[in-house]
Amino acid sequence: MEPLMASSRFVFFLSPILLLISSQSLAQPEFPSHSCFYEKGNYTTGSTYQTNLNTLLSSLSPSNNGNGYGFYNSSFGENADQVHAIALCRGDVMADTCRGCLSNSTKKLTQVCPNQKEAIGFYDECMLRYANRSIYGAMEKDPVFPLWWNIQNLSSSDVDGFFHEMRKLLKDLNGQAAANGSLRKLR
Repeated sequence: MEPLMASSRFVFFLSPILLLISSQSLAQPEFPSHSCFYEKGNYTTGSTYQTNLNTLLSSLSPSNNGNGYGFYNSSFGENADQVHAIALCRGDVMADTCRGCLSNSTKKLTQVCPNQKEAIGFYDECMLRYANRSIYGAMEKDPVFPLWWNIQNLSSSDVDGFFHEMRKLLKDLNGQAAANGSLRKLR
């Protein structure tokens, strides 16, 4: 009977550790960069604004309103309770990766900026911004984030070749961008 009791104790003490490890693996990754615009105001928990924000963020994905180019924008609500959001996935990101990134962003941004009417967050693959004012077609200068933090795939021996190929690519893209329609252009 003694070995059975010892193994039961072992399982009893091991269970919380296993639960902690498994919950850590399910958590969303931290934003490399985010900004909560405290000066833009906040909303009350349970308010119409919060309901509108949650509704808008849950609908903002490539499968719901996507144009196939990795840029999504939408608004929800009326008057002072209206929420606007934009999301952008990196150009080389596949739709399922984009969808996962935006799904994480919509959950994480409201956690790191609780009750804020305006916030922005960046992952390597995507960006999400929401506000209580129209943010479409408006040039935003703030916040300023360095976007060159991910250098995992570039070794020091590749730097010269990388910049040579990048310059060649950008030169070729200038002509292509000017000659094509209005989709997939940055201003």
